Amino acid sequence: MKNIDNLKMPELLEEIVRMRAETEAIRKETEAIRKETEAIRKQGEEAHNQRIAEIDAIRKEGEANKIKGEAELLALKKESEKADEKLKSTMDRLGFNVGNGVENMFYQSILSNPTLNNIHFDIVNSNVKLYNERGATATEIDLVLVNKTSVGLVETKHRFRPEDLEKFLNHSYPMFKKYGGNLLCTHIYLFIAASSYDNDVVQLAKTQGVGVLHLKNNLIEVEGNLKIY
Repeated sequence: MKNIDNLKMPELLEEIVRMRAETEAIRKETEAIRKETEAIRKQGEEAHNQRIAEIDAIRKEGEANKIKGEAELLALKKESEKADEKLKSTMDRLGFNVGNGVENMFYQSILSNPTLNNIHFDIVNSNVKLYNERGATATEIDLVLVNKTSVGLVETKHRFRPEDLEKFLNHSYPMFKKYGGNLLCTHIYLFIAASSYDNDVVQLAKTQGVGVLHLKNNLIEVEGNLKIY
C-alpha cells in the first residue's frame, strides 16, 4: 500500500479505487467462506439430526422388539407350564399304573408262595384300607399278610426311595398300629418291595429290621434280618 500523504489527487483517487476493489474482494472472499462454513454447519446438523433419527428409530424398534419378545416369552412360558402340567399328569398316571403293576406282580408271586423269610402266611390281601374314628381313610397298606400269630405289611413302589421308607415307618405303620383292629397280632413284620431301590434305602431298611423283597423269576427273595415290630 502506497503512502497516500505523498500522492497527488489523480494518484490518490486511483489508490482509493484500488483499495476499495481490494476491500470488496476481501469481503466477497469472507462472505464465501462464511457461506461455505454455514453450509458445512448445516450439513453437519443434518447429519447429526439424521443420526439422532436413526438412533431413535433403532431405540423404538428395540423397545417394540422387547415388548414383542416379552409377550412371546410370556406366551411360551404359559405354553410350557401347560405342557408341564400335562406331562406331570401323564407321569402321575403312568407312575400310578406302573406302581399298581409292581404291586400286582409281588401280590401274585406271594400269593403263589406265601412264605417270606421262613414265615408262612395263610392269607394275602392287597390294598387294605384302615379308617379313623370319623370314617376317613387313615392309611392304605399295599399288601397285608396274615397267619395265626403274625402280620406282614408290605409297601410296594416302582422305585423305592428313602422318603418312601420314612413314610412307611412313621405314618403307615403307626396308623396300622392305631387302627389295625383284629389284625394286631403278636408279631408284626415290615417289608418293602420294588422293581428298583435307591442306593441308600436297602441299607437303611436293613438297619431298621425291614425286609427288602426282590422278585427274581417270579420267586421272592428277602434281604435283611427281620425285626418284630
